[in-house]
Amino acid sequence: MIYRGSIIEVRENMLIVMLEDSSFQKVKKFNGLKEGMEIYFEERDIIKERNLSFRRISMVAAALFLLIATSFYGIDLWDTNYKAVALVSVDINPSIELKVNRMNHIINAVALNEDAKNLPLLELKNKPLDKGLEALVGMARAEGYIKETKENYILIASVKLKDNVEDTEVEEVITKAMEKIELSSKDTGEKIEITSISSNKETLKEAHREKISVGKKEAEKRMEKTIKEEDKRDKEREKEQEKRQKEIEKNIEKELKGEIKKNQELEKAQERQKKETEKEIKRNEKHIEKQLKEEEKKKKEQKKEQEKWEKELKNRDIKKEEKNSDKENKGHEKENKQKEKNKKN
Repeated sequence: MIYRGSIIEVRENMLIVMLEDSSFQKVKKFNGLKEGMEIYFEERDIIKERNLSFRRISMVAAALFLLIATSFYGIDLWDTNYKAVALVSVDINPSIELKVNRMNHIINAVALNEDAKNLPLLELKNKPLDKGLEALVGMARAEGYIKETKENYILIASVKLKDNVEDTEVEEVITKAMEKIELSSKDTGEKIEITSISSNKETLKEAHREKISVGKKEAEKRMEKTIKEEDKRDKEREKEQEKRQKEIEKNIEKELKGEIKKNQELEKAQERQKKETEKEIKRNEKHIEKQLKEEEKKKKEQKKEQEKWEKELKNRDIKKEEKNSDKENKGHEKENKQKEKNKKN
């Protein structure tokens, strides 16, 4: 299964991720990831699987603190101790808002849901913010919202409400409270993960209109922003991919044209070679035909010469025979004459 969520906090060896259904997961840490980024991960990336919605947070004792600093347009005659310069919203299901003055003391605590109405929030009034947060965790523990055998998550979000209030003031108090809570949780054997984020007055107004905590709204907006940024990056990647694809197609087309041209030139060369071969064959045929004719002529001449020679030889033989015959006849005549002469004598 593939999960999609927004990084709420980057830890030393893990990430705290808020999913689209407002549940949280503890995920293995990967290089290059930052708070607010949207990531996709699988079951095997989850360090210890939890699917904790804000409704189920109360059942599995997950703690969610949302610290919000908001500006109140109060009366100038208020004493410094009674002017709210920050608003702290704590969601453990119970969900609480804490108003903080310039001295970082809690001047009011308001329950945001039914579970929070079960907590003795009046005890938090006039406490330093860090002590109040520790006390609030203790209240949640006493009511069974934080358990030793479960993993508990705390999210802290802060917003500056007065322009002349340093952002670091509330953040330093939150950090101090986080350290104390985490240290005490180790002593008690509890597993508490605390994440701190900051927000702004505009987000606070939106959260109040929607009747949710500013921390939830901030996480929601960060997730939406991350999704939009990711969508933008996806579109840019798609454009880049289309550009690369067009370049590839252009290069392929160019290569194909070059290959076609090369093949055409090769075909022309082969055609020229074929014609040259045919011409050579014809020349050879003519030469052979000429040679054959010359051979035939020569044979005829030789035959004619042979016949002539044979005829001459034959005529010679005939003449020789005739001459021999005449000579022989003369010899016979001479012999006969001698015989007749002898007879007469």
